[in-house]
Amino acid sequence: MIKKICINTSLIVSFMLVAITPSQAKSRAEYESDAKAFVQKVINKIYDAVQSDVPQDHKEEKFRKALKEDFNLPAIAKFTLGAHQKNFYFPDNEKSNKNNPHFDEFYTRFERLIVEMYASQFGAYKDAQKPEIKSAKFINGGFQVSSVAINPKNNNAKVEVIWTAYPKKGGGFEVTDIIIAKISLALSQRRQFNSDFRSCKQKAQRNAKKTTGTNINHEATACFLKTVAQAADDYDKGTRTTVEITK
Repeated sequence: MIKKICINTSLIVSFMLVAITPSQAKSRAEYESDAKAFVQKVINKIYDAVQSDVPQDHKEEKFRKALKEDFNLPAIAKFTLGAHQKNFYFPDNEKSNKNNPHFDEFYTRFERLIVEMYASQFGAYKDAQKPEIKSAKFINGGFQVSSVAINPKNNNAKVEVIWTAYPKKGGGFEVTDIIIAKISLALSQRRQFNSDFRSCKQKAQRNAKKTTGTNINHEATACFLKTVAQAADDYDKGTRTTVEITK
């Protein structure tokens, strides 16, 4: 059963990046206005990708471009690994094990999974109205910007989406999470990956009983990478059509 959960997004951000406190050169109100304008720009890009009358692969490329330009995908990807970050090699961490798979091996699969997962939902929002910015709240050096859209295919139900946006070094903002119906997509994906890793480790442990010299962590990580790639394939082929939210 899919469960909806309420979470504290400040906990997510504390793991993902160090918050950048807005410069005193601008007032809080000015930064809030900038954050709203940034989120509206992101919404416009994604809305254009969904609504454009072009082939699906072109829509996906537009969506991918928006993700890369306006989301801190590497930080989100790292966060979703949780405690399993230790199974990967991070060049910027001198304590990281070089014998582990490179983080980029996971990141390329993660990026494709996110694109395919949400691209599979494009059709459901074909007739949806463009979300409108309603409010913004200052939180831990960034802003949570609330937007509301009307879904005509669901009795004109209102759908609230909260965009967590933080200032970037060098200027501008970047999205670090999206919350839909009080569900953090970053935290939900982290829980899904944790479940996938547990399953893979159990499989590796069973294999270790049959084969001597098995490196359980390496085998579990290889299994996990295949699982992420397979999930992206399933969304691409249409064999998996719903975005799973896990607790």
